[in-house]
Amino acid sequence: MSRIQTLYLGFRSTLFIGSLFLGGTVIWSGQLRDAQNLRWRGAAAVFWPETLSGVALLSVIIAAAPGEFSLAVPIGVTSRAVGGARR
Repeated sequence: MSRIQTLYLGFRSTLFIGSLFLGGTVIWSGQLRDAQNLRWRGAAAVFWPETLSGVALLSVIIAAAPGEFSLAVPIGVTSRAVGGARR
């Protein structure tokens, strides 16, 4: 990341946190897929390249350093446990 990007992101983060201290609010609404009733089959049809590359990367991690597998898995497990997918 360039120095300008770092400064910009720092500035924007400071403004955001400052607005929260001054009474600003954050609205956490559902994702767009909730309103459109997107099914797993439809998502899999669109995002199969990402899924395939993730499986390939995990296979490389397992083949190169089997002990590192335990460090890579909690990311997916945690995101699902927190409420990632409900259907």
